[in-house]
Amino acid sequence: MKRWLSDYRVQSTLGLDPEGTMLRYVHPENIFEVHISEKPAAEHSDEDLSVQIILSASDIDVAEKETQSALQKFLHLLSFITSCPFKITRRLSLIDWTPGPSIRDLYAYGPKDDGEKTAAITFSRG
Repeated sequence: MKRWLSDYRVQSTLGLDPEGTMLRYVHPENIFEVHISEKPAAEHSDEDLSVQIILSASDIDVAEKETQSALQKFLHLLSFITSCPFKITRRLSLIDWTPGPSIRDLYAYGPKDDGEKTAAITFSRG
C-alpha cells in the first residue's frame, strides 16, 4: 500500500499560536495522521488553517475519496471537542507520500472547491 498526503485549506474559528504551532493527530489504529497549522498569510482571507492528512490506499483515486472522508470525520470530532466550526474550503493537492520511490503520482486541484483537477501528473525524482 502506498502512503498519500492530501493538502487542504479549512475555515474555522480555532485559534492557533502564530509562532508556527502545529497540531498533530494520529488515529489510534494508525489509519490516518492529520497535521493542522495556521495557513500562509498571503493566501485567501476566508481560510484560517492549513491541514494535511496522510493515509494508506491502494491507488490515487481511492486515496482521493478516503482522504476527504477521513478529514470530514476528523473535523467533525474536532468540532465537538473544541466547540469550533470547521469547513473544508478547498483541496490543493494529493501526492504519493510513500518513502523511497523515485516516481510519484500527483493530483493538483483548481482554486475553487469544485473537485476539478487542474493536473494529474506522474513525476520522477532524480
